[in-house]
Amino acid sequence: MYYNHMEHSKSNIILCDLEAEKQLLGLILIDNNILTNLLLELSENSFYYDENKIFFKTIKKLIQEGKQADKETLYFNILDRNKLSYNNEELKEVIDSLIDYAAGAICQSVELVNILNFYKKKREVLSLRENIDILLNSMNIDEVNSNINQLFDKISSISIDSAEKKNVLINTYAHDIIDKLVCIKNNDIQIGISSGFLDLDNIIGNFNDGNLIIIAARPSMGKTALMTSIAYNIASNLKKKVGIFSLEMTTEQITGRLISMNSDYSMYTITTGYMYNDKIKEKINDSDLNNIKNSANYVSSLPIYVSDDSNIDISDLVCKMIYLKIKLCLDIIIIDYLQLITAKNTKYTGSRVLEISEITRILKSIAKKLNIPIIVLSQLSRKVEEREDKIPQLSDLRESGAIEQDADIVMFLYREEYYLTRKKPTNTSEDDKIYSKWKEKYDKVKNIAEIIVAKNRNGRIGKCLLEFDKKKMKFSNISEKEKDNIKNVTTDFNKYINYTDDNDIDDL
Repeated sequence: MYYNHMEHSKSNIILCDLEAEKQLLGLILIDNNILTNLLLELSENSFYYDENKIFFKTIKKLIQEGKQADKETLYFNILDRNKLSYNNEELKEVIDSLIDYAAGAICQSVELVNILNFYKKKREVLSLRENIDILLNSMNIDEVNSNINQLFDKISSISIDSAEKKNVLINTYAHDIIDKLVCIKNNDIQIGISSGFLDLDNIIGNFNDGNLIIIAARPSMGKTALMTSIAYNIASNLKKKVGIFSLEMTTEQITGRLISMNSDYSMYTITTGYMYNDKIKEKINDSDLNNIKNSANYVSSLPIYVSDDSNIDISDLVCKMIYLKIKLCLDIIIIDYLQLITAKNTKYTGSRVLEISEITRILKSIAKKLNIPIIVLSQLSRKVEEREDKIPQLSDLRESGAIEQDADIVMFLYREEYYLTRKKPTNTSEDDKIYSKWKEKYDKVKNIAEIIVAKNRNGRIGKCLLEFDKKKMKFSNISEKEKDNIKNVTTDFNKYINYTDDNDIDDL
């Protein structure tokens, strides 16, 4: 005998709804289009009772073969008939009763599917008890971290992924792509998340869900400033939710940078409360304080969430990302920076290359599971400094070629101004030809940064220019006039990367 709600014997947890299962099956038999429309949301495991699983599997097979599924065809084509404990007459009565259940349904089919999947998730969560027991009986920290990672893997698949979508016919996605293109053509939607930098977006096609994006540079190039500029643009312009995992800077420091970006005050002023006017140091006045308060109030309203744990283990980081994604519905995650993440696993002892390889593999995997873009900042190796030409290359990615392999996009941040400052001639006489030549070049690249897109799995490679305000630690779009002024001074992109045409696709 069945009951409408099955209770778990130990905890009295309700794990299914028999009436909802039978009502939905009856509605599908009456109108096969219901299953066609809800196929992505419904699977055999959405049903608890074995006989209803068999009914569903048979109905689905009939519809996918282009046949009509009704109570007669269901009876004659029933799969796994030997698993049912009914004789022929009883089976007919049970199938006929599905139509009666449908007639008495007060919920629509979509609501019934939601009810079934609600209980399905509860059953899946209950199945995690075994994993929790294994975790509690772990004997060392490596086992604990490993089991936590596995546990959160399963929780994320329950909470976020629709497992059935992985096995759906490709024509579903083909139609989705066409629908998106139609919407883009009609200016109804924008695919991906804009960085706020127009030229960069034109190259990479925005930050897209499931992508792992690496932004790499040598120290002092402004990686963190670029990260906070991107976060500010996304949160301010698009009102998207940004999660920042800052392993180097504190939340207070990042907040200070955001306030500086929104105000007319330098980071020095935000940090110390002093300003320099004509080289005279003086405290901020009431008007200055009021302006900074207004910027602070605006920044506090932005959907930016910061976690500033340092030297975090990758398993702990994954747990936090999953938790914040679920709790806050994050649209994008930014991590500063890769080399400060550890993998506390004994098999990587003594091999930082293998450790980084495992970390980037996990980050790419979690980007797909959470279905959001993940941006990771990365250091470049010292090989850059050993060359006369300081322009970064893919081979400069520090400690692992797996970074290049796992990333969907790799971009470098390069500021020639930084290196020219260190090459300033000692003789600064205005008449000195060497100095004049140096100053002419320096003036053209002053406050200019290059973003070099060296790998793009699904789009173009190339470079773009941004303006960099060192006082505010802020990047911004550069005008066309300024681009023309420096176009003959900046990096020759063809010189250092296998690059043929703007329309080529990098399929590494």
